[in-house]
Amino acid sequence: DSIRLSFYDNGIVDGDSISVFLNNQLILSHQELTTQALNIYIRLDSSKEINEVSMFAENLGKYPPNTAVMIVNDGDSRYEVFMSSDFKGNATVRFKRKKTS
Repeated sequence: DSIRLSFYDNGIVDGDSISVFLNNQLILSHQELTTQALNIYIRLDSSKEINEVSMFAENLGKYPPNTAVMIVNDGDSRYEVFMSSDFKGNATVRFKRKKTS
C-alpha cells in the first residue's frame, strides 16, 4: 500500500525545482533537485484502481527542460523512471496495484 519515491536531478545539477502531486493533491512543493535523494513516502489510495504521481516544473533550471530521475521502491522492487517537464507539460506516472491471491 505504500511506496517510497526518491527524486534526483537527471544530468547536470542546474537548479531545477519541482512540485509533486499524488492524485491531483500537492504532496511536495517547490523543492530543488540535487544529487541527494529527495524522498517522499506515500500511501496509495486503495479505493482507486490507478494512482497518479505528477511532477510539475517550478522552473527550468539553467538547462531546460526540467529533468529528474524518480526511483520507486515498493519494499520488494526498485524501478527507475526518467521524467521531464516544462511550462507546457508535466510528467505523470500511473501506478496500478497488483492483486494478491
